[in-house]
Amino acid sequence: MVRGWVHAVVRGGNWRFSDPEGVAQETLLALVKLAGSGRIREPGGFQKLVYTVAKNTCVDVYHRERRRDSREVAEEFPDERPGGEEPGEELSQRERLDRLVQIFQRLPEACRQLWDWVYREGCSAAEVANRLSITAGNVRVRVHRCLEKAREIHRELESWPVAADDRK
Repeated sequence: MVRGWVHAVVRGGNWRFSDPEGVAQETLLALVKLAGSGRIREPGGFQKLVYTVAKNTCVDVYHRERRRDSREVAEEFPDERPGGEEPGEELSQRERLDRLVQIFQRLPEACRQLWDWVYREGCSAAEVANRLSITAGNVRVRVHRCLEKAREIHRELESWPVAADDRK
């Protein structure tokens, strides 16, 4: 019965996974871990829980596959520069990278660690949740809050006056 609910979500959407059975297995594993943690309290809401975990797992796998596909394209065309061929565009890319480094350095350590796992290592919300012993939904909320902090820092940096020496 539970397997049928999971397959309804995995195969029912327009996900087009390379391995839909693997996604179903990952969902079932997440459900077993969740059941073992004692967090399931309402027996009547179990079907809703299964659908939610299946949907969240599908989203995680979709993003993971998309990141993998974009890396493969970048490896296939290593000579292509994303900033274009114009020198001014390259400088603009460098300035953006400097700004991102400044923002990243001003983020709290917890945000930097979380982003390192999610963006550099490519961990799914479920994998990060296992590391932090929290739910995948909580991981998504934390990533979103860290993104909001980064936006605040960016707005703060943009409002700083520019010195005459920096305006060349």
